[in-house]
Amino acid sequence: MFLICGRPVFAASKRVAMACRGKAAKPAKPAKHMKQPFEPKNVAQKRLTTLLGDDGPTVVVVTGPAGCGKTFVAATMGAIALVRGVVDRIVLCRPAVTAGEDHGYLPGNINAKMAPWARPMTDAFKRYWTADEIRKMVADEVIELCPLAYCRGRTFERAWVLLDEASSCTPAQMRLMLTRVGEGSRMVVMGDLAQSDIGGINGLRDLEKRMRESGPADDMGAMAFDADDVVRHPVVAEVLRLYGDEQV
Repeated sequence: MFLICGRPVFAASKRVAMACRGKAAKPAKPAKHMKQPFEPKNVAQKRLTTLLGDDGPTVVVVTGPAGCGKTFVAATMGAIALVRGVVDRIVLCRPAVTAGEDHGYLPGNINAKMAPWARPMTDAFKRYWTADEIRKMVADEVIELCPLAYCRGRTFERAWVLLDEASSCTPAQMRLMLTRVGEGSRMVVMGDLAQSDIGGINGLRDLEKRMRESGPADDMGAMAFDADDVVRHPVVAEVLRLYGDEQV
């Protein structure tokens, strides 16, 4: 069990603590503690926590159906790394592609515009931080909401980078994101190969094919969940059985 509770269990980032108290954030390192314990719900989630542990590869590609906990586990492990001071910030990325709907222009600054896209990732943080603490951490860029369109030319150093809904990336966007990794960073690429909101070959399927054909890499790892690993609700497994592996 990974304990990240309200009592001291490990050193944390002072930047996180100061952001949560609403003070100016400067990089450094002592203590913020989180509310709830995290325990993987099945063997597959346990395998993913191991892959995302300190000895795991720099880039981890995680595929699997809806409801298996890909995003939840990756975001939780990012929160643990941030609190422990392993990284200085969490970067949340995903393609701004809708699931067949267009709601038009979103008002506000870039954080406000990205908030709906990043919600599946920030929801996981609410087990450990309050909504106000998360907002302050976003304002202080301890948690960064980063559109794919703004990633070119950037290098993410000492960051836990989450690329969610990667099956809606193009191959060019996937290559762009994978080459942003800097010193002391980890990147988790997540998506469901059966769900893509773009036409043609998606970047996640293309990446999986390239990794499979090239063989094992020193600093890249991959893991696939399946329908038996769904933890959301029993009906989700039934829905997946109805649709099978058909891409929709």
